[in-house]
Amino acid sequence: MKVRFAGSHVIEISKTIDNNLANGESIGLRLFRKSGVEAFRAALDEAMTHPDARKAFFVKAIQLMIDKGFHVGYADVTEFQYGELDFPEDLRNLEQSFSLYMIQNIYTYASPMAARRRPNAAPRSLYMKRTG
Repeated sequence: MKVRFAGSHVIEISKTIDNNLANGESIGLRLFRKSGVEAFRAALDEAMTHPDARKAFFVKAIQLMIDKGFHVGYADVTEFQYGELDFPEDLRNLEQSFSLYMIQNIYTYASPMAARRRPNAAPRSLYMKRTG
């Protein structure tokens, strides 16, 4: 998912952004706080009514929030290693790519329970990596 931003604000998130205009790529990790939680719920409800958003309703909801003037921030995670984890073969590939230490951290910090154990974790609305 491509991302365009201006300063600290994400201004567009979509698969259809021209590669020459994209500033980064969303890695799919999101965090909403305070009023953002309810705003995201409302945007999800609205996104589900758009036929074009059936397969990407989370992204559509975030774009709806941006369009309504909500601040959607990001954190640049370019310096960190990560990988897609959708299927069992992805896990096998990641296990080969990352050191044992990295795998332990992925398991430890990616779980919802781990997030509850880290109340002082840095809040971010959208995590992305820079491109180009």
